[in-house]
Amino acid sequence: MFERYKIIQRFKDYYPNNLESVNFARVVAVYLYETTTKAIAKRIIFSLFFTTKNEILGDIESPWLLVYSVKGKKRADYDDTFHKITKLFPEKYCTLVTTNKPSPLFFLKLLRHLPAAYRETDSTLFTRLDRISIVLLIAKLKYEYHNAVNLKILDRKQGLLTFCDAMPIDNLLTQIAKKRHIKTITNQHGQYRVLSNSNMSQDAEVYANFISDRIFCWGNATKHEFLKAGFKHEQLIITGKISSIGTSSKRESTSANSFGILFNGENSKHANFTLLKAASKLAESTGRTFYIRMHPDNTPEEYKPEALEHCVGIGFFDDNEYLDLVQFSLGHMTGAIVDLLRNEHRVYLYDDGRLADVFKVKDLHFTSIDEIIEDIKNSNSTINRLKAREIYSWFNDDSRQYEAIFAEITTK
Repeated sequence: MFERYKIIQRFKDYYPNNLESVNFARVVAVYLYETTTKAIAKRIIFSLFFTTKNEILGDIESPWLLVYSVKGKKRADYDDTFHKITKLFPEKYCTLVTTNKPSPLFFLKLLRHLPAAYRETDSTLFTRLDRISIVLLIAKLKYEYHNAVNLKILDRKQGLLTFCDAMPIDNLLTQIAKKRHIKTITNQHGQYRVLSNSNMSQDAEVYANFISDRIFCWGNATKHEFLKAGFKHEQLIITGKISSIGTSSKRESTSANSFGILFNGENSKHANFTLLKAASKLAESTGRTFYIRMHPDNTPEEYKPEALEHCVGIGFFDDNEYLDLVQFSLGHMTGAIVDLLRNEHRVYLYDDGRLADVFKVKDLHFTSIDEIIEDIKNSNSTINRLKAREIYSWFNDDSRQYEAIFAEITTK
């Protein structure tokens, strides 16, 4: 996967000038990581037979455009983040909501864009079938570019706020906006981390594809990662996690004799099976049972056969429900730890050799299950409250959320 990452970045770096003055390699980058025949076939079908539905809400003459391009993922946490942003937003705005919908004849609209897309796709970087899928993707996004220009959605705008620069429509509109000298801001929607050869996935595009003037960061952990990736201090605005979902108040630790596993998203699913094996050993050694808290992208049926006899529940638990069930948690690379740490909940991050550096925080990450078992047997599973607050603040500092957003939005 790391080699593929390097190829994608090379594709961006050497993407040729074109009529639209848009780097379409950036626009489609997040789609290009998987190279299986099935993944390539999915790209081809998506390009040929799906169109983008654009829904504009509010007064199109408003000075700011807010883009929500992930409604189709049906993620309650994403919906909540965007809703909270609109509640905090200090200027007049209109909203562009985009979703993908089937369109059997959509491929006819790609025909005029295919020759340019073919010329702009480097044949030396990709296999023939892979290149065909990328050419079709770029032709599709060229059509979306001209559609956006024709809709005049960025005309007379002072600012653009997107959900994530890694998303194709977000990246496309940000490139258009920057060429028009419109202020651009994007938003953090998970715990971002710089990835390496051991843990590379398409999640790297949250920083590799960051092109906005600013990003609203959860905390110094993310800011540190972006500085490490080569970005500047002034681009990184700490707002804290923009969300209204979470526990309503601090909660006392449950007396339950169970612990929980926090699953990664599907881009790091390899670690979920490692966590299951580790959890079984932990359960046997401590006489406990465990629950599995799924990531919103997970498919429960895929993991049930692996759960073994110590697992007593598996599901998409919300924070309050989950904290009532478990005494502590075992995790890997997931932003779910943020709201749990807010409640001074004990979290053990298991470093299987693929844990990103941002999670390697003292008293949070452990390099072996035996270390975790020893800590639990020494009755340390109720983490020191001062230490919990310190770790939480490193990942999430929302102490001046409204002030930070207001200052950034209202500054020309």
